[in-house]
Amino acid sequence: MTLWLQQDPQIPPIPEIPPIPEVVIHNSMWGGLPPWVVLALSLAALAATALILWPIARALGRAIEARTDRRFGAAADVERLQERVTELEAITPRLAELEERLDFAERVLTRPAAQPLKAGDP
Repeated sequence: MTLWLQQDPQIPPIPEIPPIPEVVIHNSMWGGLPPWVVLALSLAALAATALILWPIARALGRAIEARTDRRFGAAADVERLQERVTELEAITPRLAELEERLDFAERVLTRPAAQPLKAGDP
């Protein structure tokens, strides 16, 4: 029997480390502008947005207020009705007096002209 000699397997050589790729950073469109130009453009964009959105925000606020008034307007209605009741209560005595005068005038006009009025006659 022959012994086979075991040989170490050949290890391939370690390859060289590849070079690190060069990283290119692209400047954004704002990168090349002076800071005061960026500030001016930003403020102009903010002003334009405010001018466009201001009427929309006001209309939305009015719609919400109208909806709230319809939903919770009962308090204002109650206040108006209380004022009206106070006015009517102030008029009630005058109305009673006018009713008495009207009744008296009707009685006077329905009596025959030949009968004179006596004290205490209805």
